[in-house]
Amino acid sequence: VRLAQHLLGTPVATINFVDQTRQWSKASVGMSKTTAPRRDSLCAWTILTDQPTVIENAQADPRFAHNPMVTGDPHIHMYAGTLITTIPPGFNTR
Repeated sequence: VRLAQHLLGTPVATINFVDQTRQWSKASVGMSKTTAPRRDSLCAWTILTDQPTVIENAQADPRFAHNPMVTGDPHIHMYAGTLITTIPPGFNTR
């Protein structure tokens, strides 16, 4: 996460896991809160696609404008995330 923070020039970088009910950080730099309900997780949107998710202005995005992580601490303004998986392409997990 420190390398990602350095390369991207961001104040925060995290590696998060998302399950049915929550998001939690396995590694984090620049952010002390390490868990959140899935309903408040921006990462929960990221895992729905294999393409990177980039939100340039979370306050202007209707999906996140009222999100407590945007309107309150940690006051997320910009978000970029991508899915990390060890499941081979085409493998059916259902």
